[in-house]
Amino acid sequence: MVNIGTYSYLLGHGVSTNITGEITEGQVPLTILSIDVDNDHITQSWLDSKYEEFARKDDVWCDIFARNIFAQESPGVLRLIANSDESKILRSKSFEYQGFLPEGPYILSGSTIHRIYKLYPDPLGAFVCGVIPTAPGSNRYQRIPMDYIPVPSRLYSPPSNLQPLLGKRIAVKDIIDLEGVKTTVCSKAYEALRDVSINTAPSIQKLIDEGAVIIGKVKTTPFSSGMGPRDWVDYQAPFNPRGCGYLDTSCSSAGSAAALAGYEWLDFTIGSDSLGSMVSPAADNGLFGIRPTHGRISCEGLVPVSSYLDTPGIFSRDISDFSASTKLWLGASDDSDPKTSSVMPTKLTILSERYENLAPEMKKVMEDFIQDFEKATQLHRVTTTMDELWKLHAPETLSEKTFAETFQTTLAHIQLYGHYNNTTPFREEYRERFGTEPYAEPLLRYKWELGANLTQDQLTTALKEKELFSNFLKEHLFNDGGVMLLPCALPDIPYRDGYFGSVEESGAPWQGFNVPITVFSSLGGGPAVSIPVGQRLYDSKITRAKEYQPVGLMLLGAPGTDEYLIDLVKHVLVASNRPLVVKTGKVAF
Repeated sequence: MVNIGTYSYLLGHGVSTNITGEITEGQVPLTILSIDVDNDHITQSWLDSKYEEFARKDDVWCDIFARNIFAQESPGVLRLIANSDESKILRSKSFEYQGFLPEGPYILSGSTIHRIYKLYPDPLGAFVCGVIPTAPGSNRYQRIPMDYIPVPSRLYSPPSNLQPLLGKRIAVKDIIDLEGVKTTVCSKAYEALRDVSINTAPSIQKLIDEGAVIIGKVKTTPFSSGMGPRDWVDYQAPFNPRGCGYLDTSCSSAGSAAALAGYEWLDFTIGSDSLGSMVSPAADNGLFGIRPTHGRISCEGLVPVSSYLDTPGIFSRDISDFSASTKLWLGASDDSDPKTSSVMPTKLTILSERYENLAPEMKKVMEDFIQDFEKATQLHRVTTTMDELWKLHAPETLSEKTFAETFQTTLAHIQLYGHYNNTTPFREEYRERFGTEPYAEPLLRYKWELGANLTQDQLTTALKEKELFSNFLKEHLFNDGGVMLLPCALPDIPYRDGYFGSVEESGAPWQGFNVPITVFSSLGGGPAVSIPVGQRLYDSKITRAKEYQPVGLMLLGAPGTDEYLIDLVKHVLVASNRPLVVKTGKVAF
């Protein structure tokens, strides 16, 4: 780590030089420009405008790097063209080296020019670790041995039409493999068993191939198990930057959402969803997020909950970036994929029972967006309940049961059976190696106890119910281009220090019993797009002051309509003159 001015930097990979002048010891900040030094336009005024451009585009470059300006006349040759009076360290006229260095800030240490990483603290506790590539262009990473997150200069990777994600900084949920780095699932017992990953998950490699820069791994609830912030033990739960700073970050993709909501220097984060861990954290942290159609993005290289439910997802603060990155990730093409057409939906369904218990202030924010949605699409909502739809369209063999009774245990049985059986090899390996039981948080043990009592026959029954559920939605909610808007967060203020009774009382709501709000995407198999639709004032018990809580809705459609839903969200936001980008920090808007 090198301290220059008021900032800390990590020296990255270096290029050895053949110095043709005189240099003293120490770390020398410098800037490389790719220009023709004999060009008449290189004046102090031109340099000043270049510095302004760099400062505007890049948070790593600062004016201290303007003390020494080198022109890269051709690959392998640098010539000193500006040396401020304040800097007496560097008196070399030119360097020779092998290769090409992109424009941007560097540090000369001895005779080696280093790329640099600005080191950012993680006050929200969202990260497990920061990472850097083991070599330039390498697909293998290494964890940095410090509690900072290393961020490369954006100037090293200017925007490119060929690689739309070039230079975009991304953090990855720590259930996803990254070559050279341990996957910990935020469990010390699991971490003790594992070596570093030998491959990067294909879903992440696809982003890397498009130019994304992986800067770290972010926290997850242990084994992606549903639990509140108080239930974490091996790792502390991340802090939600919104409002008073003590709101729940929500569920297993907590680190992904908290980091993106809090840090301007981060562009996207990757999470995953089994029972709602994309849409709920997005809503509670005031972000855009998507649970894609199940199966559209590979789950290879992810520590699983259930193969019938799991999918990676992406968080974003900017609807345009969200649209571009998600379509790229899904492999969509605006020119050839009919699901990305601009045709408006034919029906908007609102399930009234899902709005009944919300705080009045949240309802008001949601209602305002629903009205904007109606105006932008020229639709009038269809308000109904799932019980009404079920009475009208239920199979004859199930007509005596309500909708809730029919699917009361479906989601829970699928995820509990999967979670228990997918973690059984871990428990067995740990006992064999260490001779003891691995530590597991009380809510995790509770989950495993429930899963251990489920049979293959119960799973088979639940999967048949899942198919029935999915077909019912496609035929009676999402038929002919229909969409649905639902709340996607808790009905009031969810503080991180809340008590919810015994392990069973606090753990049961996280398991998927009783048809939770996220069931429509998790069991239905279609996409759910979380939309930050506003914020509402609340009286914080923490600060004793009025604060703002984000309010979110999710837009759902039939399987395969992922791109269409995102385009629809953007259309509504633009048509209603709503913000297309959310802020970082205490308030989203």
